[in-house]
Amino acid sequence: MYTSTAAVSSGVAQIPLPVPLPVSPDVALRTWEPLALRAVVIVVYLIFIFEFYRFVARRDIFKLRFRRYARGVIGRSVESVGNVFRIVLYVVEYLVVYPVLTIVWYVFYLFLVVLLAPGIDIRLLLVTAMAIVTAIRVTAYYSQNLSQDLAKMLPLGILGALILEDSPALPSEIPVDVIVAVAEQWETILLYLLFLVLLEFVLRIGQVLATQRLQTGGPEEGVGGDD
Repeated sequence: MYTSTAAVSSGVAQIPLPVPLPVSPDVALRTWEPLALRAVVIVVYLIFIFEFYRFVARRDIFKLRFRRYARGVIGRSVESVGNVFRIVLYVVEYLVVYPVLTIVWYVFYLFLVVLLAPGIDIRLLLVTAMAIVTAIRVTAYYSQNLSQDLAKMLPLGILGALILEDSPALPSEIPVDVIVAVAEQWETILLYLLFLVLLEFVLRIGQVLATQRLQTGGPEEGVGGDD
């Protein structure tokens, strides 16, 4: 460890700098190391939060795009079957994949609430985390900007609290008692997840009725057929 540090220090000493260092390279490296480490942790955390909140606050989690009918009887028949298959796949994604995503979102915000209020009652903890996820999904159908602001508010608040309190970026120990208490409430959690999945279907149907459009993107170009 000391050999590598010394090697790095000698390498720094050989690099021409625009201004001379007021201290030795060893002191400079010891000063820069915690700065660089904290900066890297903050950048990685912010990139993760940026990608996460944009995804969870997206109104159209899954895309449904129809193909334009090709010319000819065969072409129209093929594309009709293809569009029906796309609708079935779209519904299956919401029935199978969406609940899995809901669990991931729920666990993430559950963890953040535990960080902010470690002594919170377990039932209040469960309902608060699911209320946050539900509010994010509902507001996504009203304004995705509002949904994104809500989705990133708690993670950024956690970052600010950790920086100001000089705490590590992640807890050193997993709160086993909280995990056990959460696992014991699995029936309540399943009911919460079922509620959110049903609510998403209601919101999606309302979106379709309001816009008179089933697909969520522009139509794909079909391959031309015989007349």
